[in-house]
Parts: sequence; structure tokens; C-alpha cells
Amino acid sequence: MSLPPLLAQGIQHTQAGQYAQAVTVLERALALAPQQVEALYYLGLAHLHLQQLEPALARLEQALALAPASAPAHSERGVVLFHLGRKAEALAALDQALALEPQNPYRYASRAYLREASGDTHGAVADYQKALELDPDDAVAHNNLGLLEEKLGRQQAAQQRFIRADELAQRLGYQWQNPPKTETPAPEKPEPVPVAPSTKLSWAGYWQTLRSVASSGQARREFWAFLRGKKPA
Repeated sequence: MSLPPLLAQGIQHTQAGQYAQAVTVLERALALAPQQVEALYYLGLAHLHLQQLEPALARLEQALALAPASAPAHSERGVVLFHLGRKAEALAALDQALALEPQNPYRYASRAYLREASGDTHGAVADYQKALELDPDDAVAHNNLGLLEEKLGRQQAAQQRFIRADELAQRLGYQWQNPPKTETPAPEKPEPVPVAPSTKLSWAGYWQTLRSVASSGQARREFWAFLRGKKPA
């Protein structure tokens, strides 16, 4: 069944990164049909990417009131809550998303960052290990886990993770422009970026990238170009 035209247009704008246009169109769609879960969800995403956190949270919670079993809505609500500084609630939201989709490696990778940012490095390691159990060829998760193992002083294990990450990235066709960084990064307060404690990327941009990385080889190549070419902050 085809989507209503305004909803389809709003989703297209969101997926194309045209977030202001998406908000305008999706608000019109909701004015015609206030109970459209998809419109509420994508409107929440658009507000998130515009850094409009309170409206994003409101729309995602409206979507969840209508569809409480939506794992993506719980996950995105967790992202918003984290960015609002409500870490405990954010972690609970990602726990809900994971409970609904326990075989989705992205759910574990997402929760791994929140655990690390909340001071639970061992919990983050466990989540990355579970993500890799479900998807052994996830180069990004290998890289992230290696960085956490470095932090814990497990240098040999970290090096093995980096080697595996490099092998997988090269399998995707990416040729390094800069040597992979494997030195222990200087201690710093973690940035809101699940990929690497020493790498800065726009908050909303990372989550969008991670979603696309899970399904697109080209996105993985571009993401690895960023990860390996970026200088430590």
C-alpha cells in the first residue's frame, strides 16, 4: 500500500538530509492525519538532526504512545535524551529498543557508547562483543572495541581488533590514505560519538551515518575514510 503523498515526501526529505523541508511537509501531513506514526517518527528525526531536541523528544514520545513496540522510536528517543543530558533515561530507552530487537547488532553498538559515556567501559566492551557476535564483519565495531581495549590496557587484544578492522575495511575496497592510528589516545572526556573516544563528528550526523553503514558498502567506505583520516581532537 502506497504512503500518503505528504508523508512520502516528508520521509524523502528526511532521508535526503533536507530536514527543514521535512519538518514543514510532515507538519502538514500531521495536520491532515494526527495519528500517523510514521509522520511523528520522521518528524522526530528531522528535529533531532536540526538540534531541536525538545520538539524531537515530543514527537518521538507521541509516536511511541501510538506504537510502543517501535524499536527505532525507542532508540532515537534514547539519542535525544542522551543529548539532553538525561543519561539514565537514555540508557533505559536503548534497553527497551534492544529488548524489542535482541538480534539487531546496531542496538548493542548504540548502547555501547552510552555505557562508555556513563563510565561503564566494561559494559560497553560487552555490548561491542555481542554486536560482533551477531555481525562478525562489522569493521566499525572492531575498531571501537579496539579503542576501548586500549583504554583498558589490553594492548595485544586492541592490536588484533585494529588488524581485523583494517582487513574488513580493505575488503570493502577502501585504500588507506593515512596509516591506521593504533596509538593509545590521550585521555579526554568522551565526545558524543560512539565510533571512537578520540574522534569528533557531529552528534546527529554520527547516528545517521551508523544507520546507513549497517546497510551500505559505500557508506562504510566513506565512514572509514573519516575514521582513519581524522586527526585526534
